[in-house]
Amino acid sequence: MKEKKFAFLVHPRGFEDFLIKFPWFRFLPESVLYFLTMHMPPVVVSKITGLKNKDGKKIDGYIIAITMTARQMIEHRERALKKIKQATKLAEKKGVRLMGLGALTASFSRGGLDLAGFSKVGITTGRAYTVKTVTNYVKLVMEVMGFDKEKIVVDVVGAAGSIGSSSAKVLAEYGIRNFILIDLEYKAWKVEEYIKHMKKIRGDLSFKVSHQISDIKDADIIIAATNAPEVLIKPDDLKSGAIIINDAQPSDVDPEVLKREDVLVVEGGVVNTPGIRSNFKLGLHDKEDNFCCMGEVLILAHNNLFKDYALGELNLSLIKNIEMMSENLNFKLTKTQNSNGIIDNKKIERVKEIIRNRQ
Repeated sequence: MKEKKFAFLVHPRGFEDFLIKFPWFRFLPESVLYFLTMHMPPVVVSKITGLKNKDGKKIDGYIIAITMTARQMIEHRERALKKIKQATKLAEKKGVRLMGLGALTASFSRGGLDLAGFSKVGITTGRAYTVKTVTNYVKLVMEVMGFDKEKIVVDVVGAAGSIGSSSAKVLAEYGIRNFILIDLEYKAWKVEEYIKHMKKIRGDLSFKVSHQISDIKDADIIIAATNAPEVLIKPDDLKSGAIIINDAQPSDVDPEVLKREDVLVVEGGVVNTPGIRSNFKLGLHDKEDNFCCMGEVLILAHNNLFKDYALGELNLSLIKNIEMMSENLNFKLTKTQNSNGIIDNKKIERVKEIIRNRQ
């Protein structure tokens, strides 16, 4: 009997990502790049190495990519789903029996529901372990900066989405009281629905629901977790001492924000996976740093769970379950980083001082 394999599905955030794998196309006109990325079939871009199952046996894994960029996927949703399904069939031919969905591929397959039963490949969205990791970064920042649970204001940008809504619920359970929940105006009903549920669990919660990104000005910590293809958070949107936990791929944060010396942008969707490497340029600090949505498929494969997990709306019990299953792998939060690299301790202390003086 052949050994079961796993895979992680990705797509380029923009043409720059596509050219990492195909550098010889660098000098082509953008119109030609657009055509290529729209029409190329899914490809295997690397082999994931170092994962073993509970019995100590090596498990082979792959990173598989569809070549459509984030913006192309949003502009051509039906084609994007078709490419995702093609990638699933490619994975099946490679002997894959479990595939994790990275970046926008989960949203564009209705949280993996469009792929359930489509092939012999089990599907997981990565959302359970992502929420666990993102909220752990929030807790870490609160501890380092000395925030008070009763006073801190946490903003979720992309609050109607699975990551955003589940992160709010986890942090409410943790003891945070004050939330600003931001999403598109037509999604406000969805945010209001889960607020009703949260208030039944804890009556002392305070919420502001908005569709204006400018309302993050009142937040101490911002979780950025949208599916937008362009940046949403600009330098002038943030108060001094604000901290962004960025989980969006493509990023929700304007690169100019990183130049501000009085705010922090922390990559919140990454985890260190000792001994396990993607062997692909993901733009992270360490060769054993990986996106936590990939971390979820690693955990499931390690535990020999080659079946669907965390599809559709996220059940919070799955977050606790994936955390328990990850214990043998010793995954941990990465060194504090963002797209500019490791965050300097001097900058952390500078922002900490601003927060201390305000309190």
